[in-house]
Amino acid sequence: MVLFATLSGNALADLNDGLVAYYPFNGDAKDASGNENDGTVNGATLTEDRFGKKERKCL
Repeated sequence: MVLFATLSGNALADLNDGLVAYYPFNGDAKDASGNENDGTVNGATLTEDRFGKKERKCL
């Protein structure tokens, strides 16, 4: 039991470790990771989602 607890504690990973960019697809091409790897939108247009909303705001 102690061996299992020790091994399973090391198995957890930090998903932000080594994160370069995060694009949540919220209506723009801004990098939400804070690393300022912003993109540029070329030729894309927003469309309505299944609830009739055109864009989702990131809180």
